[in-house]
Amino acid sequence: MLRAVRRMVLIRLFNALYSAGRWAYDPLTRVFFGSAWHNWRRTLLPFTGPDRTLELGCGTGELLPEIALRSRVVVGFDFSDSMLEAARQRVAKSEIDAVIIRGDARALPFVDEEFDSVVSTFPASFIASKTTLNEIARVLKPGGHFAVVVSARFTRFQWKRPFIHPVLRVAYGSSRSMNRWSDDLLAHPAMPGSWQDLKTPEGEAFVWVARKRQPQSET
Repeated sequence: MLRAVRRMVLIRLFNALYSAGRWAYDPLTRVFFGSAWHNWRRTLLPFTGPDRTLELGCGTGELLPEIALRSRVVVGFDFSDSMLEAARQRVAKSEIDAVIIRGDARALPFVDEEFDSVVSTFPASFIASKTTLNEIARVLKPGGHFAVVVSARFTRFQWKRPFIHPVLRVAYGSSRSMNRWSDDLLAHPAMPGSWQDLKTPEGEAFVWVARKRQPQSET
């Protein structure tokens, strides 16, 4: 009972931080995770571009400048006004070709097959919604990548585990192994994929990597 109450309180604090605490979000992730947080997120870069990339749950936009180096057009998408304000400021300072849009991932305001890649890092539970996955499949071009960093862990800096891993478990459900995630969590018939354990200097990122099926040729 006490564990359930503690988890509920932590989840509410995390949600409050994300929805209104844009000034604290990046500093806190650096305090808890150091450079590991950004390096875990960067494991998605090989799956972006080359033309148009959509980042769902872009948060403060920290990854957008690096995505822009690989994509002609970048779209950062989030539901939090607070986070998007920080993302707009980062885009303006970086002078990159990125568009920032607020909306619901269950109803993406884009035409069919608009993006070469759709990515997300440490997203909330919206990413596993069947409606969201249907929308991602709709806006993704055939052959395009859908990639998500779902969780991560340290393999170096073992002393950090007692402090950091509870945070990962509360926020993202796992901090130890991608086997804690079901194989069909992000599965979609139009986007077959698999879990990948991608190494970083500090540890491992647990990443779902999928690719939209090519249309069957007519006979």
